[in-house]
Amino acid sequence: MSLILAAYYVVGFLNAVFASAGVVCSSLALLPVKRWRAFDIAARNTCWILAPLSIPMAAAYFTEFAMACASGNVVESWVFYNRAFGPLGIAYWLIVTWLAVLPNALWFPCVRRHRVARLAICGGVLIGLKVESFIAAMTLHRDTMPSMWSR
Repeated sequence: MSLILAAYYVVGFLNAVFASAGVVCSSLALLPVKRWRAFDIAARNTCWILAPLSIPMAAAYFTEFAMACASGNVVESWVFYNRAFGPLGIAYWLIVTWLAVLPNALWFPCVRRHRVARLAICGGVLIGLKVESFIAAMTLHRDTMPSMWSR
């Protein structure tokens, strides 16, 4: 589990940097000023970086699922099941959608050229990162230590 967290943090940091740049450039490109065409080009270039970053994020989520299934450890399986289908399961699936699935739309040139779609996807990545931090903090409220199971 600790090796997966390193991938989450590195890719999450890069996602945050490039999604922030994409939001700023896309929102400035929405303004009808000709001189700001450079921001539109910068936002498209940011999308070229943001799209490949969704692949290691999806791989990290899939690896987490595979390790929970294949480990045979009841606690690890329960932690993953609780995160995916527990009280905050909707937030977990929104995170997977916003961070792993939605940025893959940026591979298509028509989506990269569409300013509002770019803004929505980059904003969704930022919201997904914030919700992921929230979920990481909220999953600490449940005890997963075996010594606490008898209580």
